[in-house]
Amino acid sequence: MKVILLIMLLSPAVWSQEMTPNIDGTPYRKPSSEKVEASEEIVIVVKQEEKAKKKKNGDDIDKDVTNPRLRALSGSKSKWSLSFGFAYNGGAINNPFGLKRPDIYGNPENETLTSIGGSISGRFRLDKKNSFTLGFGFGYLAPFRDDGDPDRKQFNISNPGVSYNRVEGLGMFQLVSSLDYVFGTSVAFREQNISGFLSLGITVLTNFNESRFNLGLAFSYTPLFYEDDPKPEDLRTTYSIGLYPFFEFEFTKVWFFRTVLGFMNYEHVRSDENGSPFSMSTAPHYISVGIGIAITRDIYLYPNVQFLPKDFSVDNTNFAFSATINVL
Repeated sequence: MKVILLIMLLSPAVWSQEMTPNIDGTPYRKPSSEKVEASEEIVIVVKQEEKAKKKKNGDDIDKDVTNPRLRALSGSKSKWSLSFGFAYNGGAINNPFGLKRPDIYGNPENETLTSIGGSISGRFRLDKKNSFTLGFGFGYLAPFRDDGDPDRKQFNISNPGVSYNRVEGLGMFQLVSSLDYVFGTSVAFREQNISGFLSLGITVLTNFNESRFNLGLAFSYTPLFYEDDPKPEDLRTTYSIGLYPFFEFEFTKVWFFRTVLGFMNYEHVRSDENGSPFSMSTAPHYISVGIGIAITRDIYLYPNVQFLPKDFSVDNTNFAFSATINVL
C-alpha cells in the first residue's frame, strides 16, 4: 500500500493531469493557455464586428424613415450625389398635352402654358440627416404645341438655387424639412418682375401601428421678392403660407395611393403692402389625387390630378406628373 501511494505521488504523468470531473463519461481537460488566448481573440473579433454592424445600422437613415417618398426627397445616402426633379405640368385632363394649363389657383405668377421642367442639383451629405444642394432649374414651354410667340423661348435654363435639407425620425414620426433660396430668372418670373423667393417646407408623417395607412401634414412658407414697387390692386403674391394634410395607402411596397387637401393655404397680395403685413386671403381650396410609384429607394414617380372641389369640372382639373431621381 505504501509503495502504491509513493508511486502515485512521484509519477509525473499522474501529477501533471488536473483532477477534473468527467463530462459525458469522458475525462475533461482544461484548454491550454494558447487555446484560451485564441478563444478570447475570436470573442473580441466577433464583438468588434457586432459593434461595427450596429454602428452601420445606426448610420442608416432608412432605419428611421421608411416612407418611399420621403426617402427619395431626402436624396441619396452617398456623400456626394446628384438629385434630379422632373415635372410635366399638363393641361386639363380632357386635353393633358394641349397648349394651355388652366390656372385654377388664380395667381398671376403661375405659368399658364403646359410645360416640362425640373431641376438638377449636386448634393453634399454632411451626415445621415443633413445635406446641402446647389443646382438650377430648366423648363420647356408648350412641349407639344407652338405658343406662337417668337419672342418667348421655349427652352430655358433658369432659377438657380441653394438648399439645406434635413431628414430624421422622431419617435413615431418621420420628418423631412428644407430651406431653399431660388433666384428668379425664368420667363414667368421675369414677366412678373420676381427676383427670387425663399421657401421653407416641413413634412411630417406617421404610420398607424405599422399598417398600410400613413397620415401626414406638410407646412410651407414662401415669400417672394420683387424688383418693382407694388401697384394699386396688385394681385401678385407677397408671401404664401399653408398647411396641407395628406393621406397615403400602401397597396404594395411599390404602389401607393396619395391625396393632398389644400384647404388651409393663404396668401398676402402686394396691394395690401400699405395695410397690415399679416392680412391674408384664402387661396382657392384644392385637392390633389395621385398614385405614388416607388421604383427604387432613390426613384419615386407621382402622376396626379388637381381640382377645385367648389368648381369641379373636367376643364378645371389639371394633370401633372413628377419624378424624383437620385443617382450616385
